[in-house]
Amino acid sequence: MPAVERTTPCHRAMPRVTVWRVSMSRYVVLLLVSLLLLTAARASSVDFAPPVAFPAIPAQAPTKAGFVPAGWGVEKESQGDLNGDGVPDLMLVLRMSDPKNVVKNDGLGPDELDTNPRILLVAFSEKAARKYSLALMNHTLIPRDTNPVMDDPLEDAAIVKGALHVSLGFFVSAGTWYTSQTRFTFRYQDGCFKLIGYDSREAKR
Repeated sequence: MPAVERTTPCHRAMPRVTVWRVSMSRYVVLLLVSLLLLTAARASSVDFAPPVAFPAIPAQAPTKAGFVPAGWGVEKESQGDLNGDGVPDLMLVLRMSDPKNVVKNDGLGPDELDTNPRILLVAFSEKAARKYSLALMNHTLIPRDTNPVMDDPLEDAAIVKGALHVSLGFFVSAGTWYTSQTRFTFRYQDGCFKLIGYDSREAKR
């Protein structure tokens, strides 16, 4: 389910707080289309995903490796200035690598399905201190791959021109003729990551 994990009041003096601050009414409207599309495919399948416990992420680390918990790996990485200080910041998409989350499938689709979850992480670079500080951590925006007839929902995540872009796709091989692509654009301003762009398109095959 591509939803915000939590919404916390935004305070500039709270560098550790993970924040997606947007108008809730606007956010609900923006996400409704993608939620409906994802639900259409998942309604016809069993939710294969075993439960997982998400790890704690340190508040600071000297390198990107310090933010990668044991049993997780870096799937995507991007750098760029997000907070306007002229120093490249860090974005990581981490993915769990637990064999227990690779489950067998007896129905349509592949024989095995990797349901390992992801974490979207952003850390601001502190050049003078030679370290990174955690600015954002979210494990709900990018859905887990739990439908054996649905392609991996994550298409891309990157820092582009000072903004954070996350692109999700919807394509299933059975159950519907519709496909879609959705891109979320977040910008760090007023001490928060704010949703400033929502681009979605769909097509019927």
